[in-house]
Amino acid sequence: MSGNAATATSATHDEVSLVDMAVIFVRGWKVALIVFVGVLLASALVAWWLPTQYTYSSVYQMAEDTAKPQPEDAEERAQGLEAPEGVLNKARLYYQPQAIREMLKQQGLGSLPFNVTLTQPEDTLLLVLKSEAAPGQHNNVKVLHQRILQAVAAHQNKQYERVHRLFSKKVASLDESIEQLRGDDGANTGQVLVKYQEEQVKASTRLEGLQKGRIEQLASPSESATSLNPLVILVGGAMFGLLLAMMSVFVGHFIKRVSQRLKETA
Repeated sequence: MSGNAATATSATHDEVSLVDMAVIFVRGWKVALIVFVGVLLASALVAWWLPTQYTYSSVYQMAEDTAKPQPEDAEERAQGLEAPEGVLNKARLYYQPQAIREMLKQQGLGSLPFNVTLTQPEDTLLLVLKSEAAPGQHNNVKVLHQRILQAVAAHQNKQYERVHRLFSKKVASLDESIEQLRGDDGANTGQVLVKYQEEQVKASTRLEGLQKGRIEQLASPSESATSLNPLVILVGGAMFGLLLAMMSVFVGHFIKRVSQRLKETA
């Protein structure tokens, strides 16, 4: 009977009411204040140290071949001189790494202080470069983006000149053939002349539909910063500090009680 009474008494002492919790917190207010202020100061340091960053975007319009024949069942869309996926892969595998190596070598850096991403939006002929960087890196971002896009443009210009030269020769050759046939009175001259004229129209249309690639936008900054707002960091730090302060008081009280119980039973 005495054993059961002792157990009941111990259980009664171990129970903690809301009033007890409030008393514990009031007694440990100094610890709570120190923890809260410490976390708040750490949050303020993070907010001050964290650099403001913007997203800088560059856009390249790929070379077009607007008169390129399309399959009858294909959806109508802009026709590139080259496949957009191919241009994107070349930029990622060749032009971007080369431009980065050149910049690192010139500035004596081990790595870039900003990132560079290349994308090609679906159903477009656009190549998009984006970098998140501090305002002080804007010029470096601009130089790097320009090098990458100029390398892409140089490659596309070669393809443009090759195709343009091909169809120019074809149009000139057809013009010459048509002029020769106009003075011929052969039996099939009319049919051949019509065929050549149709081919000439198609070749001329392809020639007129060729458009060079061009840089539409270069390292244009976003309207607002992409980094965390310092106020958000401070508010988050205050909430976390309050929670940690309360936990510190109760954990400290728990450790103290355990220590006392161990001394009593020793």
